[in-house]
Amino acid sequence: MLVLIEDAPAADLAAFDRCLYLFDGEDEASLTAARARWRELKDSDIPVSYYQQTEAGWKKMA
Repeated sequence: MLVLIEDAPAADLAAFDRCLYLFDGEDEASLTAARARWRELKDSDIPVSYYQQTEAGWKKMA
């Protein structure tokens, strides 16, 4: 598993079974970078999902 924070680059995601990308959804620059990464991964046919932290825990959003 690879864990990335704050838009850190990853040379080869295919070398990992899972990649967790953490970002601050309250920070506009972080959110913009996360959205760009999401589109890039989807366009590369890499399966992606999105979880959002709530008061009750983590909820799958997409």
